[in-house]
Amino acid sequence: MIIIYFGLCFIIGNASSIALSENHDKAHASAVINFINMSFAMIAVSCLSFFSITLWLMPAVFLLLAITMSSSYFCLTRLCRSK
Repeated sequence: MIIIYFGLCFIIGNASSIALSENHDKAHASAVINFINMSFAMIAVSCLSFFSITLWLMPAVFLLLAITMSSSYFCLTRLCRSK
């Protein structure tokens, strides 16, 4: 967990700065980024309340998120290359 939290500060900081540098309306882009972050946290906490706490719940959630993020990254990079 410590390694994940240590890496998240670099990922979120770089991703938000890249997204804001590419957008002309920086206030709107910042508001959208904050909305996505807060809504993702709310949805994650709400979804985890439906499951019973087991030893494999957290690793399964991290694995699912890693697969989702990797697949979306590869789809978006292919989409950007085609433009």
